[in-house]
Amino acid sequence: MSAARWLLAGVLAGATALASAQQALDPNSVVNAGVAATKLLDEGRYAEIWDGASAAMKKVAAKAQFVDAVGKARQAAGATAPTERVWIDVWRRDEAGSAQLPAGVYMNVTYRTVFAKGLVARELVSFRLDEDKTWRFTGYVLN
Repeated sequence: MSAARWLLAGVLAGATALASAQQALDPNSVVNAGVAATKLLDEGRYAEIWDGASAAMKKVAAKAQFVDAVGKARQAAGATAPTERVWIDVWRRDEAGSAQLPAGVYMNVTYRTVFAKGLVARELVSFRLDEDKTWRFTGYVLN
């Protein structure tokens, strides 16, 4: 699997977590949390994202693998700071589970992103309802 298509795992720290399961999950909050996550990625803060990862997602990729894969994906795409990032869609997915993706409920948002060097790409940001009933960032794909 290429670095650009690697499913990446991590969580947003503190205030950027989405919402507890008891709260209604507004699609706008998913879009906004995705923007917060991509901002951390734009700033190269890959290790910081991984540090807060759920235990389930840390099983998918070790910290060094995560940091390396994100860095390579962004570098291969020439992904400098974006000049435009617009969400395209938001959807929920109930996953039965596989070797690459733990079972659970996921929310995903796709962005059409234009990077400073002119690259137009799609970014997929995923969130998972963790065992503690908190929505957290769990994946990123750039293609």
